[in-house]
Amino acid sequence: MLTIAFFSIMLAVTIVLVRWALKKWVIDPADETNARLEEDNAAKTDFLTLVSHELKTPLSSIIAFADIWQSSEKERPPDEQYLVEEVRDNSKVLLGMVNNIIDMARVESGKYKTSAEEVDIVDIMNAVKATADPLAIKKGISLWFEAMPGIPIVLTDWEAARKILTNLVGNALKFTDAGGSVTVSAKTDDSGTLTVEVSDTGCGIAQEDLALIFDRFGQASSTHPEGEQGSGLGLSLSRQLAAMIGATLEVTSQPGEGSTFSLRFPVSANAPHKD
Repeated sequence: MLTIAFFSIMLAVTIVLVRWALKKWVIDPADETNARLEEDNAAKTDFLTLVSHELKTPLSSIIAFADIWQSSEKERPPDEQYLVEEVRDNSKVLLGMVNNIIDMARVESGKYKTSAEEVDIVDIMNAVKATADPLAIKKGISLWFEAMPGIPIVLTDWEAARKILTNLVGNALKFTDAGGSVTVSAKTDDSGTLTVEVSDTGCGIAQEDLALIFDRFGQASSTHPEGEQGSGLGLSLSRQLAAMIGATLEVTSQPGEGSTFSLRFPVSANAPHKD
């Protein structure tokens, strides 16, 4: 049980630090004069980046320790196994939030740089599937990835596109109940557009909240039936990254029926196609 206590204490300290940083520097910003606004924003960005980088190390260590503990051949009591899995999974959620904070700070400070390279969207879908499958299985959600034949290569930033799709799939899984499904599909149309859609059968979003969800730390008023809420960072970051790589991100939704997020990439007329 000492192992459980160690993991729990490390995770609790990390959660407190993350919440304190978000509240002090983002959620409740000070009312400064216009003359100091630019300076304060720069300080806030530097602080968030510094704190977030410092938090990545203990979070990564917690995940690594939990993985080592679980990979041991020693027989573990079921309750300990369950608790360590919860610590590991929640640490991964926090690590994802920390990464989003760092990326958001870099985007807003103009330090996030993207490149234009030939990218196979199907490869990105496979990478996201590898990380999302365990969560889908744990929650009892069917996760499907499908792509129409002849998907063209697009000129974009591989890592930025992966971050966007990872956030969209993670968000869909978060707001979908057990027994539901999340489908990620890629297709092209006659207008020269490659569209990657992430559709879920979750709780959906009210029409008046559709624009709000892309605001930084914005949240829809209609929450998950189980009270699940996100930080509001992932979707805001995803839309900003989409704009930076020349793509667009849109959403359609019906409360109680689910949502569909559409990530659209322009495709040049002479773009190569995957065999």
